[in-house]
Amino acid sequence: MHLQFFLATFDPVAPWKGFLASTADALGKTQLAQQLMTNYYARLAQLKASINQRLLPTVISVAELRTDGVFLPEAASFEGEIFKDAGIQRPPNQLLSFETSNKMRLGGRYAFLPISEELLGEIDGDILFLVTEDIRSHQNPNSELQKLKASPLWSKLKVVQHSSVHEVGFYWRGMGPISANLLIDDLFRYLIKSIKPTTTMP
Repeated sequence: MHLQFFLATFDPVAPWKGFLASTADALGKTQLAQQLMTNYYARLAQLKASINQRLLPTVISVAELRTDGVFLPEAASFEGEIFKDAGIQRPPNQLLSFETSNKMRLGGRYAFLPISEELLGEIDGDILFLVTEDIRSHQNPNSELQKLKASPLWSKLKVVQHSSVHEVGFYWRGMGPISANLLIDDLFRYLIKSIKPTTTMP
């Protein structure tokens, strides 16, 4: 009897599509992975068509709130790649290339650009998706979310004044098709005001 072992080393700086494809290939699930990606691109095609009809040329910002500050996910991040696939326009300061990102890896992760309180204006846009683990902590005055909102510079942001901030969970930092579909759900919910149901998983 021959036993074959597959050891997958998860690399958070590796593009998620390649990781899915290589893992599926090793497990003999290539067709399943292809179906998942077909569903992914079909949903993004619907989203892109709706965005082109309603939002062009809206600039959409993404920022991540952590206990150690506010960060900008650059273009090679999980959410950055999905935004690119969807044809969503982001501010120029959030488009750090994959090659540059690799040179700036910190702790084996993508370089999320830190934003000091004085530079909070860097996260501004027509719409802001704020990725935060404090999404359900609106009543906790000590949460990072409430501390951010208490900053005088927060209220000066155009996106805040226009009530165009959408708080989303840390699943936006996922690395697979489930998180991708949850992120796309949010894009439909907040940008198009409706949700195109996820195609049933094979």
